[in-house]
Amino acid sequence: MLTIFQSLSKPNYDPREFQGKTDIYGGSANYKRVLGGGVNASIFTMQSGWMGLSIGLSGGIGLSHNRGSVFMGQSNSTLLNNVKKTRERTWFDRFTNKYFTTISSLAQYLSRQ
Repeated sequence: MLTIFQSLSKPNYDPREFQGKTDIYGGSANYKRVLGGGVNASIFTMQSGWMGLSIGLSGGIGLSHNRGSVFMGQSNSTLLNNVKKTRERTWFDRFTNKYFTTISSLAQYLSRQ
């Protein structure tokens, strides 16, 4: 999958801009007769001024076809990590962010609550 982000508001960004409401619209199609694959694409816009395009390919074994489907959705996200420059982080924080990202993010989020 390829995803491209673009800020519509400014060239510099703050990681907190990736949280909030997001609207997504897309479509997909596939065909399998023993072996096959499909394509999907979607666009999304964020309340903070970011937008993006996502394009993907899929493959599989089996029997199915989808001549085309469309979807739309909405999500609301929360930034889990503390916003700090890397040079301000401890060695332990950098290590856990690199090797245990999900656990580290959740721990940081819970410590703020």
